[in-house]
Amino acid sequence: MRNIFYFLILLSLTGCSGIFKKHIINNYYLTASDYSEYDMSLSCIIDNTGGFIETVGPTIIELEYDSNYIVIKQNPRNFPDAPNKEIINYYIVFVKKSNDDGFNNNLVGPLSLSEFNDFKIKLRFDKLKSISIEDIL
Repeated sequence: MRNIFYFLILLSLTGCSGIFKKHIINNYYLTASDYSEYDMSLSCIIDNTGGFIETVGPTIIELEYDSNYIVIKQNPRNFPDAPNKEIINYYIVFVKKSNDDGFNNNLVGPLSLSEFNDFKIKLRFDKLKSISIEDIL
């Protein structure tokens, strides 16, 4: 019974692989169900069939990364509403911390700006590669 429950959860999470996908690093991709910046999420491939699990939901407005971290700036969105541009959340994905299974054991966030700045000082990630969301759409 327990295995059936886990299978159903996994099936529901991988049902939509997204129309748009751009490789970031390792198993991580920017994904969207259409070519709208409102739908931009960070997802992780979880198997060889191309199934994705969402790691950070819409709406990603900035993304930076290196071999150790993915840093995300997000305006939260509750579908079908537009993103809430008055709120900015920050997330840090530890790329090498886990086996890249897409689950939240390697994710910190949502963080406020001050919490994010504390992590930034502690982790020393100053020279990250930047991806412009507007440029990839």
